[in-house]
Amino acid sequence: MKNRNFFIYLNLISVFFILLFTTCNDKEDLFITDITDQVDFINHPFYNCFSPKGEAYQREVIFTDNAAYQEFGAYTIAQLSRNQIGCETATLPPFDFNKQSIIGKYIHTPSSYVRFNYRIIDNPLNKTIKYSIKIEYLNIPSIGHDAMNWAIIPKLKEKYTVVFEVELIEVDEFSDPN
Repeated sequence: MKNRNFFIYLNLISVFFILLFTTCNDKEDLFITDITDQVDFINHPFYNCFSPKGEAYQREVIFTDNAAYQEFGAYTIAQLSRNQIGCETATLPPFDFNKQSIIGKYIHTPSSYVRFNYRIIDNPLNKTIKYSIKIEYLNIPSIGHDAMNWAIIPKLKEKYTVVFEVELIEVDEFSDPN
């Protein structure tokens, strides 16, 4: 009788695991984590002094140490201080790279009337952080909108890469975000 019960339980557990792993559309989904709530997104105009508008600098930035962060600040101020009002004396704020990293994606939108939605996903299987930026914009004649889309994320783990994903969506009106 004990052997029979053992085999029944073993079969039930087997069926459970088969159902669990075959009903998932993507097994990778079991391991990814949405860390958006752990991230600070910075869109203060001060940070526009540090948008890499020159072709010599990449439009996606990932800072995991102070040296690269300060080099970026010096480069962008040298390029922009001639043309950007208020940036002549700007300096990057101090930052503790032992706990966090900074990522950013420069985007120019076709309209000044925009709404940004951000999402950051940690995928330990692929060792990636995916930074998704969804931009809704009204197609109203305007000069456009520049944004660096800075994000302060938990410290980027060793051998991780960051993938930036941008989606521009033209809308007739902004829907209620709730």
